[in-house]
Amino acid sequence: MAEFEEVIQREKFQKRLEQRGQSAREIISRFRAAALIVEGPAIPVPSALRDPDDIHVLACATGACANAIVTGDDDLLSMETFEGIPILTVRQALEKLGISAV
Repeated sequence: MAEFEEVIQREKFQKRLEQRGQSAREIISRFRAAALIVEGPAIPVPSALRDPDDIHVLACATGACANAIVTGDDDLLSMETFEGIPILTVRQALEKLGISAV
């Protein structure tokens, strides 16, 4: 969540959000309302995981019984799913939520 908050507040996104009458604060608030923050269980590193440093993301998703993993990380996106959890881009996730992509 902290990384998302940092990224969405970058200048390049501010202009796009303003054009759509939205703010980073509003988007962050909506994500916080929908998010469940958990500490993930220890899991073995799957063979399909190209970057072992991303194991914490998969562990948190499984621990939270997540509906999706939302990321811009190409290593995670290349997996497409993990333990039945879809791995989506931000655009894909926004579309599923019915929010127009930035």
